Amino acid sequence: MSSEPSNSTVNRNYTEAELSSLEGVFSLEQLSLLKVSGEDSAKFLQGQLTCDISQVNEHRCLFGACCTPKGRMVSLFRIFRIDGDYFLIMDSEIVEAFQQHLNKYIPFFKARITDVSANYSLTGLSHSITEITSEQDVEVDEHRRCQLASSQVSVIGYSPQRWIIVAAKIVTKNEDPALKSFFENRAIHSTQQDWNYLNIMQKIPYLCKSSIEKFLPHEVGLPEIGGVSFKKGCYTGQEIIARMEFRGKLNKHPQILEPSSDHDLHNLTFPEPAETLQAIENNKISSAGNLINIQQNTASETLLLASLKDSWTEKGNFTLNAEIPTILKVRN
Repeated sequence: MSSEPSNSTVNRNYTEAELSSLEGVFSLEQLSLLKVSGEDSAKFLQGQLTCDISQVNEHRCLFGACCTPKGRMVSLFRIFRIDGDYFLIMDSEIVEAFQQHLNKYIPFFKARITDVSANYSLTGLSHSITEITSEQDVEVDEHRRCQLASSQVSVIGYSPQRWIIVAAKIVTKNEDPALKSFFENRAIHSTQQDWNYLNIMQKIPYLCKSSIEKFLPHEVGLPEIGGVSFKKGCYTGQEIIARMEFRGKLNKHPQILEPSSDHDLHNLTFPEPAETLQAIENNKISSAGNLINIQQNTASETLLLASLKDSWTEKGNFTLNAEIPTILKVRN
């Protein structure tokens, strides 16, 4: 199986309109794959992750996070299961911090964590995938996982109308003709850059090195995409996260921001995620929230995802730098 772009699509730049409407294949070179195995793996993960591991099986996957005792996120991931082992897809930048965090607890369990990224290829897909699977419900359930004819290739539901193909590298050396044709015939062949842009469009949260331990799950909208269970037992950070759900008053929610004009971001140095978003009103500067992610697509269109204070959602105009004129607005 190959996700490399054909000669006709090399160096193509794709607009938001194209990314939203055309079938695409994306090389996910910034993602890693970790495997958690061993007879205590389920028990171990259930005590560390925000999602309910008992709901992850051979046909179902979930978003989730791993948090500190104070409820701050150390990692964000998509988790699925193959032959009794658990696999987590996450940004490569946070793998080290995630492993270091879990290594504090794993010695008490018969479980082990292995980075298996070198053994697998990860490829993103958008829109219909009925050509490669007869399981029709994968089209409507983003939490669906299905196995292809080869046990070495899995289709992992990621978000509405988007999937990740996880394939053992051995498969890439003996490509299935039908699967190869499926990839080659897609209208878009792009990279992580456009995939991340689609993430912002769907309010899929993002965690990188600069935002580790900066956000609570609620602040990035993780419960809304099924990444937090409030019915499972205790896990690290659960008390803080549950209190926010049942007793707290959350005053920040994820919002999509966009430039107020096409040229506003041309001379701006992009900040790191978790940095403060500033609001300007009556010539006064206030803190309006924090940046979750910022991404340009290959056509140089820019979107931002921010954990924005509710009080600013309707009235605010925003900037990433107080010395630069107001340049951002909430996308309606």
